[in-house]
Amino acid sequence: MRPGCRAALLALRFPLWAAWTLLGLFAVQFALPGQTARYVLCVIHTVIAIAALVRNRRHILPTLAAPFRRHPDSELSDAEDDQKNALSGAR
Repeated sequence: MRPGCRAALLALRFPLWAAWTLLGLFAVQFALPGQTARYVLCVIHTVIAIAALVRNRRHILPTLAAPFRRHPDSELSDAEDDQKNALSGAR
């Protein structure tokens, strides 16, 4: 996955201009098949990714930590599920 795409997904938003930009960069790599062109496209993708990461820097740590966080609501539902399973298993 390209770095620019990762940054767009990290923000959990994918505006139309970002989609067209990534599509354009993807299409250009077929029109310019040389090694130098690939290096230039790599630099362009890197610059876009860095700009997106700087713009969304407040969201990076919370997004990375979100899968490991437990919410109070889920703890209550887990306890209720445990009680229901214990009651149904006792029958």
